[in-house]
This record gives sequence, structure tokens and C-alpha cells, in this order.
Amino acid sequence: MTSATLRSSPLSAAARRFACGLLVLLLTACQHLPDPDQQAAAPAQTAQQGQILSGTEGRTLTADALLDELAQADIVIVGERHDARAHHLIEEWVVRTLPLRRPAGSYVLEMATASQQARLDATQRAFPVTRPTDDALQAQLVWNRRWPWRQYGGLITALMAQTAPVLAANLDRPEVEQILRSNARPAGAPSSDPAIVRTLKDLIVDSHGMRADDDRLDGMIAVQMQRDRRMAKTLLRAPKPAILFTGNIHALKTLGVLVHLRDLQAGLVFPKVKVLLLTEASAGFDGRHADYLWTGL
Repeated sequence: MTSATLRSSPLSAAARRFACGLLVLLLTACQHLPDPDQQAAAPAQTAQQGQILSGTEGRTLTADALLDELAQADIVIVGERHDARAHHLIEEWVVRTLPLRRPAGSYVLEMATASQQARLDATQRAFPVTRPTDDALQAQLVWNRRWPWRQYGGLITALMAQTAPVLAANLDRPEVEQILRSNARPAGAPSSDPAIVRTLKDLIVDSHGMRADDDRLDGMIAVQMQRDRRMAKTLLRAPKPAILFTGNIHALKTLGVLVHLRDLQAGLVFPKVKVLLLTEASAGFDGRHADYLWTGL
């Protein structure tokens, strides 16, 4: 076959179109693949800031020493302040570095609901081959704007790159609306514990600027407890070792996910759990509330 025949052949034309399309795809993919070192730089720098205290012993830890201790737990609960950018960078740092200490089992998110689980699974499976832009990733996950991407984008991108599954652990909106109508608390001892109920009520009144006799309070307490229960159940079925990322109130050892874990596992072998709070020194948390307190971020 002559070169002229080759150039005019329909097959060769199709092959050329395929090659050009493949080249465009590869070039586009390259644009979507940020420099891993650059991506990890901000979390690593943030991990060198602040102060880490053992809540039970009062000793100061380095970031590396904290990782060594977290690596020994079956379940790690990380509490954040949702609007604190540094907290999300620390979470991203944990995702990137803790697997270097021990294999990851799973990651559990308050920021995702059950209806998003299939999307999390599909996106994570495709991620090693096709890494979408931030806008495309949000669209694929149907990301809830309640959790601003400028705060959570780095963490979610790092999680999608992991091989360990990422599990959604929050209530879907219809579930929340039903609980608010019924005021239905979850089964179990924590739901009727006067100290837990009183503390949650005070926290909700304070954070929402409400009156203590507001008719909505019972429903809001029920939603908080149902979220804690859902996260606890998700952690128990999650491959171990598992890490939960959630808000600080859900993370408190005295009234959050951990008390529901203990209730669900009553009489059974209890997993080794460590709680890390990312918080301010002025928040008043101590060893009753967490195993480790990371302040000054």
C-alpha cells in the first residue's frame, strides 16, 4: 500500500481521529492531575503548627508521635470546627500520612449522606484513572453546599484518591424532617440520659441563639442524637481501622458518637477508640472530652 493510499484510507482516517482524541484526552487528564507534592504541602505545613496535648495525661506530643498513637486504634474519631480551614488541612494530613503507619480500613464522613454512597463508590473507583476538576467532582458527588468546597475540597479529593472505602454517615434531608416532626430519639440508653439531654439542649440553645423553652428544641435534640447513632452504626460496620471526620460536638466522649458506640456494643468486645479534637484552647475541653486536643491552629 502506498503512502497516498494510506493517507486516503477510511481506516487510517479513523485511526488518526482516534489518536488525536486520545492525545486530547491525555493532555486534558494531565491538566486535571495536580502536583502531589504541591497538594500535600499545605496540610504538612499546618501539621507543624499549634499544640497537641494528651487529654488524659497532659503531656505534649509532636505530630509524628500523635500519628504513632492513632495508628494503634481500631477507630479514630476526629472532631473539627466546620468553618476552620486549618482543621480540614489537618484532616487531610491525617488521610495522607496515617496509612504510612498502618493500612487504612475505611473513612467515615459526617459530610455525606446515605443517598450519596453510590456516587462516592463510583467516583473513588474511577479516580485513579480520571481525576475530575473541582467543579466536576462536586457535580459527581452531588456535594451539599452546606459543607463549602473551599473548606472541604482538599480533604474530599484526598479521600477519593484512597483505596480504602469512604462511607457516608449522615442522615438524608427527608429523615431529618421526619425526626423534627416526630421528635423521635434513637433507641438506647444515651437518649434518656439526663446529663446528655441537658448538655445537648444547652449547646443547641447557645449555638442557635434560641430560647430554652423553644418548641423546636426537642426535635433538634432528637436529630443530634440520631446523627450520633447513625455515625456509630456506620463505624461499627466499617472496615477497621476506621476514621470518622465529624463536628466537635458529635466527637465529644461525654455525649457524642462514642457513647452510642458503647451502648451498641454493650456486653460485646469493644474496639479501641481514640478521640482527637481540633479546637481552641478557650473552648474548655479536657481529658473528659477527648484523648487528644490539638489547639492553636
